[in-house]
Order: sequence, then C-alpha cells, then structure tokens
Amino acid sequence: MKKQYLHLSIHSCDNCKGPVLAGSLAIRESEITQESDIRYLGAACLCCGNRQEISTAPIRHLLPIEWDVNFRGERNGKCDAAIAYHVAAAEENRAIAGHPSVGD
Repeated sequence: MKKQYLHLSIHSCDNCKGPVLAGSLAIRESEITQESDIRYLGAACLCCGNRQEISTAPIRHLLPIEWDVNFRGERNGKCDAAIAYHVAAAEENRAIAGHPSVGD
C-alpha cells in the first residue's frame, strides 16, 4: 500500500542562529521498500523568517509523519504557502515580543 511521509529537520539559521525548519515529502510503495520520489519543500527560520538552502548537517531529525498521498505540495521546487506561513509567524512573534530577534 502506497504511503507518503513528511520529513522535518531542524538546522541553524545562517543569519540569526535561530531554528530553521526544513521539510520534504517521500513516497513509500510498501512497508519493505525504500522511499522514492523525494521532494524538498523548503526551509525557513522560525525566528527571523530567513529562507535558506540547507547546506549543513541537521541538528535534529524529527520522526517521519504519514501524510496524505494526494498532496505533493510543490510549486517550482518549494512549498510557498508553508514557507510564507512560517515567515509571517516569525514576523508576528517578533512584533509581539517588542524586542529584536536572536542575533540582532
């Protein structure tokens, strides 16, 4: 039975050293097969909103999460809606806190 998994990893931001959340989706055709059709969704800092390419080893991998197999979440190699949400949330958190973000 075909299943899709969401993979999340945490990295360090190049700008502020805050947490960067990176995501990808992968298909597994059965329980004993390796994942295929791996699609990178993107990465964004949760503190400053910086969108960056991941070039370093992750600080931590989170356990894969089963995700709806019909959703592929890709447009031009990035999931713009998810990244935009995290960028907006980071900006809102910074405004609410009323102080500079980490590294400022």
